[in-house]
Amino acid sequence: MLDANAGSILARIERLERQHARLAAANRRLRRAVSLCALGAGALLFLAQATPQQKIEAEDIILRDAAGKARARLWVDAAGAKFGLWDAAGNNRIVLEVAEQGGAKVVLWDSKKVQRVLLHAPDDRASLAFWDAAGKNRLLLETEAAAARVVLRDVQGGQRAMVAAAETGPRLTFWDGAGKSRVLLEQSETSGASLGLWNATGKMKVALSE
Repeated sequence: MLDANAGSILARIERLERQHARLAAANRRLRRAVSLCALGAGALLFLAQATPQQKIEAEDIILRDAAGKARARLWVDAAGAKFGLWDAAGNNRIVLEVAEQGGAKVVLWDSKKVQRVLLHAPDDRASLAFWDAAGKNRLLLETEAAAARVVLRDVQGGQRAMVAAAETGPRLTFWDGAGKSRVLLEQSETSGASLGLWNATGKMKVALSE
């Protein structure tokens, strides 16, 4: 009887050993499969991080500082494409714009929200204008197909001097504080050079020509 029991026990032990061997082999295969999956996932993650983003699409992109304030914005609306920069106080300082009609412009403001500089380039001309701290236009540079000119204005914004170069020739003009023309110096390609002087009442006092 003992021999029969011993044989049964040995048979069960052998079966358990075989089952353990099969489980061990299956466990090794599972570990290898998990390792391969982890390696593949790591490789994909590495490639995703190493490959730069080639394309970002959006109609409105806003950059904010650590306090959550908008400091830069790139957007497109019905008027055109624009890029703006704001200071720490939330004041708009710079805007670059390309209008739907094709014109491009750059506008600069100071910290008090006063427009100080405008660079404008529509298809038919180009201009650069400057304003003082009081918001008065003081200087204009402009060029178009037929002429180029520089205009100087006083502290009230009145036009005081202009240098122009037209197809007919160059011209220098001065105005007084009341807006009356006082000096005109020009050189014409057809009639030659001339000088005109007016008094405060608008009466011409000097007229010279070659």
